[in-house]
Amino acid sequence: MLSTFPTRTEPSSSTREPAPQSATVVTWSYKYLGAETNYGKNQGVRAEIIVTNPGVPHNGTYSDFFYAWVMIYSRSRTKWIQIGWAEASWKSDTQYVTEYDTEHNTWNFYTQYALTTDHSYSFAISYQGSGRWATWIWWNNQWNQLTQASIGLYSAELTGEFCEVCTSNSNWFHVPNTRFYSTYLLINDQWSPWTTQYSTIPYNSNPPYYVYWSPSYYGWYMHESGSA
Repeated sequence: MLSTFPTRTEPSSSTREPAPQSATVVTWSYKYLGAETNYGKNQGVRAEIIVTNPGVPHNGTYSDFFYAWVMIYSRSRTKWIQIGWAEASWKSDTQYVTEYDTEHNTWNFYTQYALTTDHSYSFAISYQGSGRWATWIWWNNQWNQLTQASIGLYSAELTGEFCEVCTSNSNWFHVPNTRFYSTYLLINDQWSPWTTQYSTIPYNSNPPYYVYWSPSYYGWYMHESGSA
């Protein structure tokens, strides 16, 4: 355990749900915006993310969601852990602290953390040793550990900060400007701002959504065409 975070067990009131399945034929469409670095020597990532109220339809089916997150993952993109907030069509019309990892392969919604729109929250991932990674939220003036997962990665092959929009039948819904602040990489047990000194691939445009960097890659927001 890095000294950066206190020890805390996973809250018992979190709920895990299987990865979304649909009983009917659904055309899944995804759009990602943000940035990815292959720096590989970092032991974690953290960001402060504002919570917004996207226009996710709530029809009770596994069809649509919006997810803003940071992530550690493999080059093959088959192993990962991510933490942030999400709004999903199969949940109530609100936003949840949300974790996903490929050890459990389930959505983990932390309902005990009541998020408020237009407020920002800090999320983090840190390496625990022996292939295990932990997710965190800054809450009540301390870092609270959410979960640990063994995803088969002993280093951060890739690190990402992303907004993800998923919809059925390409019906893209409205997403208010969603901002990331103070994005850091954990290097040699110290938090270092994620700047252009680290080799990074930006994902700037995926119409109707776009990214405005201020500055790269420490701060940014996703916006729709004409709303920057």
